Amino acid sequence: MICEECKKSKTCRNCEDAGTLTTLSDTITTLSDTITTLSGAITILSNNAVLTTLSGTITTLSGNITTLKTTLKKTLSASNGLSESVDTLTTLNTDITKFNGKITRLNGNITTLNTAITTLKTTLSGPSGGADVLTKLSNNITRLSDDITTLNKTISGADALTTLNTAITTLSSNITAFNTTFSGPRGSAGALTTLSDTITKLSGHSGSAGTLTTLNNAITTLRDNITRINTIINPA
Repeated sequence: MICEECKKSKTCRNCEDAGTLTTLSDTITTLSDTITTLSGAITILSNNAVLTTLSGTITTLSGNITTLKTTLKKTLSASNGLSESVDTLTTLNTDITKFNGKITRLNGNITTLNTAITTLKTTLSGPSGGADVLTKLSNNITRLSDDITTLNKTISGADALTTLNTAITTLSSNITAFNTTFSGPRGSAGALTTLSDTITKLSGHSGSAGTLTTLNNAITTLRDNITRINTIINPA
């Protein structure tokens, strides 16, 4: 817009302000388009819920900047207050430039994240269309679950537990019977006591010659007699 003063003089403050606002409007338009493109790229980037939410947020921001652009156009068409608008919008442009830098860094982070997601997907899917690692893991977990179920049925089945319980009961009874046989019931003299007494009788008491000594002498005498008889029957 060329004002009446501009038609008279080439140095019109209002026109300078209008030119600045036009440049600023173009910058914001470019920024709006960039963010719109970024929003579309992020939407295509991944179906991840967090990224989708982020994309929606940036889309909303893009819409807000578009609204700001419309407001600027209305400001440009005004015939007064342009100097104040320039100062305000210059500050706003600085803030938007800083924000654009943050958006650029965010875009880099999202690109890095996308690369990591792609790498993870490749790793989990196996190289060159090979066996899917996640499928293998799922199959292994399924087999493990089946094995645990089978084991649980085996050890918890009525037959298995009954057999085990019977075996334990039988063993307990045998141990009790063995203990009773060799120890005697209720503290009475049992087989072990009787055996101990028999050994004592056979070996004598307090080191004296006992039954075992007598038996040994008898065996020795019998051996000698057999030897003599053998000599008589079979002389050399």
